[in-house]
Amino acid sequence: MTSQTPLPPDSQYATIKNGHLTLNGKPVRYWGAIGAFPTMPDCAIEVGSPGYKKAIDRARRENELGIQRLSNLGFNMFRLWEVNPGVAYTKGDGSIADMKDFAVHQFKEKGMKLWGAGPANRLGIVTESDVDCVDDSRTASAWQEAIRQASKEHFIKREGYGNRGRHYWPKAHGAYLRNFLPRIWDPRLETIGIQRLREAMDHVNQYTGLAWGDDPVFAVWELSNEEWWFGRMVSGRWQTYPEFFQKSLLAKWNDWLWEKYGSQAQLRARWLGL
Repeated sequence: MTSQTPLPPDSQYATIKNGHLTLNGKPVRYWGAIGAFPTMPDCAIEVGSPGYKKAIDRARRENELGIQRLSNLGFNMFRLWEVNPGVAYTKGDGSIADMKDFAVHQFKEKGMKLWGAGPANRLGIVTESDVDCVDDSRTASAWQEAIRQASKEHFIKREGYGNRGRHYWPKAHGAYLRNFLPRIWDPRLETIGIQRLREAMDHVNQYTGLAWGDDPVFAVWELSNEEWWFGRMVSGRWQTYPEFFQKSLLAKWNDWLWEKYGSQAQLRARWLGL
């Protein structure tokens, strides 16, 4: 990790002992809340305008009151949505990454823990320029062409909505990696996804000095959220993807069949009516 401050003592981290969550050596239970958080500055106010600083302060105060209310109601954990900050920021700029990091700081100040949800929701855009993430010149050109084809279907504009979206990814043509089914079986897409999850964990919170993956305020990590992968696969969605990805999936399926059954005769004997 890339934390800028010394790591806290082990006693501050939630761990698993004998199948139970523990904190400071004692069993612990979390009563969690879920919701939209944090509050963002008013999108109608222009970034950098005289009123924007006041809008940031007002949003932070609303967040503080919300956290205090959760604590008063007996909650000791909050499910923080889409914990991948996405981009670098200037401390205090009111961007979604800035506001989220400050909210993490606010939760820590109240002694609450966080459930980090949905980091895979912000994996970004994959383009043909990402081809070198895996050393396989044999499939490089075909993979790039498949990404070009897929981009026509899966391109998402990221020029933003209000003050939130403008702080995510710049305008780019590519496949939106989160719901891109081949991410599960294509070596390059899998590598990119894992790399970007690591980058999210290495993101340093400028208000705490700790990387997210080092911060004991996060007691639980949820690596994936509502991808609906199985439903999309069994409905035949994989057949709508470029031929390169279809063939690579079928090759893996056939390799698995040969490894399991050893021969066409054994396969037919087990798969009655094939």
